[in-house]
Amino acid sequence: MAEKSEAAAEVESKDEDGKGKSAQGVVDYLQAPRKKRRSFIIVATGASTDPETTQAMIRFIKASYPKYSVATPQNADEFVRQFSRNINLAIVDDSFVGLDETLDLVKSMKQKKNESAIPVLFLTKDPDTLVHAYSKKLALWHEVDEYIVPALSPRNYLFAKIKTGIEERYRRRSRRYKMSFPVAYTLLDYGERRFKGSIVDLSVHGAQLVSLEGHLFNPRDQMIIHLPYSSYVSEGTTDVIRMSAKVRRIFISGDRAGISWEHMSDIKIEQVSKLLMGIVDQSLGRQAAATRAKIAKMEAEENVAMARPAVKEKSKAKDAEKEKAK
Repeated sequence: MAEKSEAAAEVESKDEDGKGKSAQGVVDYLQAPRKKRRSFIIVATGASTDPETTQAMIRFIKASYPKYSVATPQNADEFVRQFSRNINLAIVDDSFVGLDETLDLVKSMKQKKNESAIPVLFLTKDPDTLVHAYSKKLALWHEVDEYIVPALSPRNYLFAKIKTGIEERYRRRSRRYKMSFPVAYTLLDYGERRFKGSIVDLSVHGAQLVSLEGHLFNPRDQMIIHLPYSSYVSEGTTDVIRMSAKVRRIFISGDRAGISWEHMSDIKIEQVSKLLMGIVDQSLGRQAAATRAKIAKMEAEENVAMARPAVKEKSKAKDAEKEKAK
């Protein structure tokens, strides 16, 4: 009986050791670094790019950046399927599926991948038409995008543009527009209390917020900001939009902070985009009106200046006639 007990104890000990090793394996697996997702360079070419240039770009990317995979969508559906991937750069021919539809695809990609701020290098034969169309649909992202005319550019210049897009990602994620308009905001740690503030610049990714009540921001602050909407968007169905935000940077004064938008749904991205475009349109309208007024004033002054010699001549003629009459 004693021998059986010792044997049973030995088996039990082995089972426990086996379980221990198995449990430790699970722990090791969970604590191991996660495998990184592959990063992709999208190359979507069309009539603006000859096949030889397309192949040269692909060879350059594979040789210079072997860690990246190259995807070459052939139509709009295949392009949309790339949105779920980790995209580092998109090289897009503006004639990929026609200029307007291509820009719409790029806009959808940027809105879908809002946090990534994917830079786009456009290939074109007609830069003037591209720039005009781009300014209407994608102006909010112009600081992260570039264009090149492959037919007029040396191959090494094209490769340099690709290199910059991959390594430097064309500077900041999106353009910030200088402005100043009042907003109300609530801090999650302060209950329902509303603070008065002012937005002094705005982008699709964030803003700079100034407290108008001397409130000092905290690096951990999370807030809800109420942005005016119907004042700038004609088809707006709401007066204000509520935006979740987080403090990312605090200026030395303490009452000014750089914030990023959080929990951005497709609807929120669209609303902020429309708000920005509405603000830009109003700003451009005011600038155009001011320019017209300035030109009208200058023309009026010129007319007056031109009329003065004629008036003087008439006055001299009258004086001369008076002298003769005497």
